[in-house]
Amino acid sequence: EADGIVSRISGRGEPARREVRDNLLGNDWPKFLHPWPVTDKHFLVACWPSAKSHWGIYLADVFDNLVLLREEPGYALLEPVPLAPQPVPPVLPDRIEPGRKDALVYIHNLHSGRGLEGVPPGTVKSLRVFAHDFGYPGLAGPDKIGFHGPWEVMRILGTVPVEPDGSAFFRVPANTPLAVQALDAGGQAVQLMRNWFTAMPGEKVSCVGCHETPRDTVKPRAALAAKGTPRDLTPWRGPARGFDFAREVQPVLDRHCVSCHDGGATAAKPDLRPEEQRPDYAGSLISPMSVQRLHPKMKAATGGRLKYTPAYEALRAYVRVPAVEDDVSVLMPGEFHAGTSPLIQLLRKGHHGVRPDNEAMDRLVTWIDLNAPCHGTWGEVFPIPDGVHERRLELRKLYGGPTEDTEVIPEVRNPGFSRQPATAVARAPKPAKAGTPNLVGWPFSDDEAKRRQAAGGATERIVVLGDGITMKLVWIPAGEFLMGDAEGESDEQPPARVSIRRGSWMGACEVTNEQFRRFDAAHDSRYYAKRHARNDDEGLTLNEPRQPAVRVAWTRAMDFCRWLSARTGLKVTLPTEAQWEYACRAGTATPLHYGALDTDFSAWANVGDMAFAGKTPLIGMFQMTGGIDHLVVEGSSLADARFNDRAIVTAPVGSYQPNAWGLHDMHGNAAEWTLSDEWPSGSKVVRGGSFFDAPRRCRSASRLSYPSWQRVFNVGFRVVCETPDALAKMLADLP
Repeated sequence: EADGIVSRISGRGEPARREVRDNLLGNDWPKFLHPWPVTDKHFLVACWPSAKSHWGIYLADVFDNLVLLREEPGYALLEPVPLAPQPVPPVLPDRIEPGRKDALVYIHNLHSGRGLEGVPPGTVKSLRVFAHDFGYPGLAGPDKIGFHGPWEVMRILGTVPVEPDGSAFFRVPANTPLAVQALDAGGQAVQLMRNWFTAMPGEKVSCVGCHETPRDTVKPRAALAAKGTPRDLTPWRGPARGFDFAREVQPVLDRHCVSCHDGGATAAKPDLRPEEQRPDYAGSLISPMSVQRLHPKMKAATGGRLKYTPAYEALRAYVRVPAVEDDVSVLMPGEFHAGTSPLIQLLRKGHHGVRPDNEAMDRLVTWIDLNAPCHGTWGEVFPIPDGVHERRLELRKLYGGPTEDTEVIPEVRNPGFSRQPATAVARAPKPAKAGTPNLVGWPFSDDEAKRRQAAGGATERIVVLGDGITMKLVWIPAGEFLMGDAEGESDEQPPARVSIRRGSWMGACEVTNEQFRRFDAAHDSRYYAKRHARNDDEGLTLNEPRQPAVRVAWTRAMDFCRWLSARTGLKVTLPTEAQWEYACRAGTATPLHYGALDTDFSAWANVGDMAFAGKTPLIGMFQMTGGIDHLVVEGSSLADARFNDRAIVTAPVGSYQPNAWGLHDMHGNAAEWTLSDEWPSGSKVVRGGSFFDAPRRCRSASRLSYPSWQRVFNVGFRVVCETPDALAKMLADLP
């Protein structure tokens, strides 16, 4: 990032700009190392002025001047340290104990720093500690351990509790590349760590918090963890081992999924059978780029194919993980929380009566948190060339490093969770479809909807936000409707008769970036994960002025409503989910206000479509069998490639036809927060689906929920004003 950069040389006084580019400094001259400040404007520095020159010692200043002090052809002169008489510094005691095999890690408060910004204290209950097992020459790299995300083999070493004040103190193995993840009460990662650290034998490693800056210091308090002895890691379901899909996740599928997802006649169902039941499975094609990087023996051994397991290929598309070329900035907390993955969302709704137990869900969530790996050892990716692994173990023994042979697969005994067939596990009965109550006068036509709307007088109002930015509201009349869907998910049943007793003014569109920035000028909707083959940007922008504001927490949306209330004198809030569904339907009883699930949506809604499906997250790596282009969930695709709505990510609001009451983007574009709680979790209900979702997930009755603090990549909001009489008068007085 550009934070902390004062100027660049040579920059001719121009401010340093943030750039996102692979090999950022490859063709950038001059290059500098090891500056030593002489004054506040002058530095001794090692400098490499051009590709044809040498590393020399220069005097540099903030005015772009460079004066050569010394250069030696054939040598690189580095680390210019002036020699001058000075007091002998005190001798520090040794910080390591060479005979030990462990080290200590202390975290003062996880909530210090940007990593968990906005997450309520107490949300993080534990840390997952895992180790990276790096690849071998000619074997390592992307799309080997798993598709488009995991780069290395990962071994879960265990978990450790986080104290109520956010502190933690625990013991780890020394000389091991380590990473940690902050877990919530459900064992799901609230924040991911995409780098790693090591600790020397006996060393005490500490940090202030999570992605704290150099300016963050420890507050003068005795943290709870510091008052006790260091905790040992609690192993994760057996000894530490490389996380492997076939060994850790396939048993879940065997127990709960394979009896239906068995490769039968229904092509809409992903085939989740294990590899031994798929003799026809040939594996994934390797891209020419990846083949060129392989060791010659590996090329010959593979025939140009990489062997992911078939169930892995089928299931991988249903989870969200950070991919190889995605946004490299610090992740927003919860950005890739397992609850944003369609797989977990389906199962939590009781997918066809399937109710995985706690261990089954933990295995799935852990797989997602680790970037969805397929293989747990490098030898299962390709044959390791003779002698290479043995040499690695020899060097580790000589010079320090993990002493375990990570290519050995330890035996894990868990008689309560073996790969038994699904028929041996009881399923929750599929709930009977609920009957639909009778409601006289429901549904009603578009003409009747417009008549009822017009009966209240004016149907449109404009709220002025300043600087030429306005917000359009439309009148939603009072009335009764049938809320829910007898053909929908269990949480949409049974359909119920609901009365909306008072009319209200509702935002004709979702709140846009430019509107939200009148309240919060620093708001950043950021980007959608990379869906193209360029590596010199962060993905597709969600930040244009007329795109809906997303990655807005529910709490922040409510702050906007309070700000708008104070600014206008109106009572502005979020709609309840009953208000939202009633307004969305506008008198319709069909799944979508414009028709059935197979209706051409291209004029009506921005949902997962041909344009979205055609931009797969591939960066010259593997094209998975079946691909991520056309994915199937609940009988309809995650990306419905029959129609093209012309948008890949969020479109400018109002780009599609409104419903009968003049509301745009009620289906798709951005999902929308409501005022309602989801029982019993207390999360806030989200309605409408988004560009990420197929029509079935954007239905009038479809529901999801997220914690109120979470800034979700595809969730925004629209406002409602609930005091129609006073509102009409106040609006009439506005310019």
